[in-house]
Amino acid sequence: IFHFGEFSRIYQSFAKLDECIDFNSIGSNAVFNFCMKNNIKLIYSATSATLGNYGLDKNLSPYAFTKAKNLELLENLKKWFNFKYEIIYFYNVYGKGEISNGKYSTLIAKFTNLVMQGEEVLPVVSPGTQVRNFTHVDDIVDGLILVAESGQGDGYGIGADESFSILEVAKMFGKPVQMLPERPGNRLKAELNTQQTKKLGWRPVHKLRDYIHAQLEAK
Repeated sequence: IFHFGEFSRIYQSFAKLDECIDFNSIGSNAVFNFCMKNNIKLIYSATSATLGNYGLDKNLSPYAFTKAKNLELLENLKKWFNFKYEIIYFYNVYGKGEISNGKYSTLIAKFTNLVMQGEEVLPVVSPGTQVRNFTHVDDIVDGLILVAESGQGDGYGIGADESFSILEVAKMFGKPVQMLPERPGNRLKAELNTQQTKKLGWRPVHKLRDYIHAQLEAK
């Protein structure tokens, strides 16, 4: 079972605490129990939000906190019941099917949509120097399948080799920015170790600059 059905936005977890706990704690516990009772291996999508600042970033938001507690629970389920799972880490996925509008929109889709609509300024949450790893959905899927088939345990990062600040991404679109107030839970760094996944033979293929250039050319 690939479990990617949790609450997945840091900023929104402050406004929707009950929903975050319902999805990430109560709901995930039900999935874990179902897998154990039916002897099914779990592929669990963790979050890089628990990795930054030597692990202290796990306390920056309800989202990161609930996800971190799930990792602790999975580790104990392995000790208690020999529960079999793989834990993967990825974030800022771009490509076909991204959400381009609303509170849950992703950055690349949102910027692309604004440019397509003729907007001349792109909104950037302060300070803008926060770094993120942007990975194409096809590279993510290739990594997921490989880890599911050959992985064992924790630590499988799936991410592009390059990371960019939000200001650098806005510059790729060739537009000036409008700085927005900083948000609670905002991380400045994006720490993702892909070495364990690469040992299985996985490599990212797609480049963010190439994707943005193709989107702008199609405008």
